[in-house]
Amino acid sequence: MLARHSSNYALCRLYLRKVSRNLRSIVDRETTNCESVVIEFSRNRTWLSVDSPSIVYECPEEGLCIAKHVWESNKPSKVKLNGSHWELAVKDLSSFLTNRNWKFGEIDIRFDPEDTFEEKKEDDANRLNALVSILSSPMSPSKIYAEKIHIASETLAPVITLLPYFQPKTLKSLSFWCDRIHKKHLKQLMKTENWKTADELVLLKSKTLECCLLGTTSITNVLMLGDSDLEALNEKVVGIMEEDPAYTRGRYNIEGANFYFEIKCERNGETVRLEVRKKPISG
Repeated sequence: MLARHSSNYALCRLYLRKVSRNLRSIVDRETTNCESVVIEFSRNRTWLSVDSPSIVYECPEEGLCIAKHVWESNKPSKVKLNGSHWELAVKDLSSFLTNRNWKFGEIDIRFDPEDTFEEKKEDDANRLNALVSILSSPMSPSKIYAEKIHIASETLAPVITLLPYFQPKTLKSLSFWCDRIHKKHLKQLMKTENWKTADELVLLKSKTLECCLLGTTSITNVLMLGDSDLEALNEKVVGIMEEDPAYTRGRYNIEGANFYFEIKCERNGETVRLEVRKKPISG
């Protein structure tokens, strides 16, 4: 009852689970609606946010982790723990992410593509494997309920790996932010059930797209687009689509299906928006 009157309902239920085994059993039997969960990995710290309040895991020295609970109106409270920052964050995440009675509005997993260092590839692989181990645990539900999923990573590999653990029919929006988009990964992604059934698919940012199509040489460059730039981009998109006989005037038809894809490329201020919408065939 106390949790239901709290502005941080999901977080309160998470804390109640840790009080005792009996409370954990009571909490786990009821449905918990959580608006958002964010876990962000970087070199020296990991952020875990549940409906806005955050826990920051930092390692000032090897084997020692300090977990700081960050609240909007209070100073951070600190707890000293043994272990690495990302392992402890994943452990806390596993305590509720795999509960079949938890429903998530949005799950945001960030491998911090802006963080570059020599060990990054190995570290990202270890963190991805840790996430997979909790998602594939015998105690996990068959699929996790989430309406929106966002994954930020260097390549699409983590997206392809993690998507099968989420319910396709409940997913409304799938977005990803990648530095490198390889064709083989994109083909794999397009074969997944989540890609086929999502209402909205968003590519938030791609250095590859910017460099190849808009002519930038660095992610830090700012390109002021004119009408000719937009027209050039539009021609490239249309040119690729027109190679397929199913595409006609911004419309991509699927043989035997009761829907089609509407494709638009337009400019809004300094932003170029490439939009693909799934629409039913009327009549």
